[in-house]
Amino acid sequence: MKRLIFTFIGIIIITILSFGAMWAISPIIEREKVVATQGIRLVNSTVLTNTAEGIPMVIKVGDLFSDPTGTIFRINEIRRTQTGSIYVLVSSKTLKSFKNYTDYLSRPYKDFYIVDLKYFIQGKTIISDTNIEKFYTDNLLKLEKLQRMQQYHNSDMHQTHSVSTIIIDG
Repeated sequence: MKRLIFTFIGIIIITILSFGAMWAISPIIEREKVVATQGIRLVNSTVLTNTAEGIPMVIKVGDLFSDPTGTIFRINEIRRTQTGSIYVLVSSKTLKSFKNYTDYLSRPYKDFYIVDLKYFIQGKTIISDTNIEKFYTDNLLKLEKLQRMQQYHNSDMHQTHSVSTIIIDG
């Protein structure tokens, strides 16, 4: 009887340990898996081989790109279709809209849209947060002047004029 009880307790302990092991290993395995939904797989990174320089470029979720107008684009998702096409969910911020790097960091990215990665990458360069911080330290005076001009222009557009009404008794 004791042997049967120990066998039963052993099976219960092994079952609990196997669930515990799967629970502990699961996040490691899940990190490498690709999420698939309706023929679209979400991936953490991809290699773009069709660059102008012919050098393969590794693009990851969270990478920042800049265009010549000073707009910063952030890659939020990389989506691979069943046909092999790669699309990215992108959001953006404009560097000239903020006074300093802290102000830039405090505001969220906006204008989310999905675009084919091959077309998105054209005319843009990959940058890092240190490049953005350097931009603000190098151009602090220019940005303050630009924002003062914009505020002055906006205040001219919204000025109102008071109108007096004169009543003449006649």
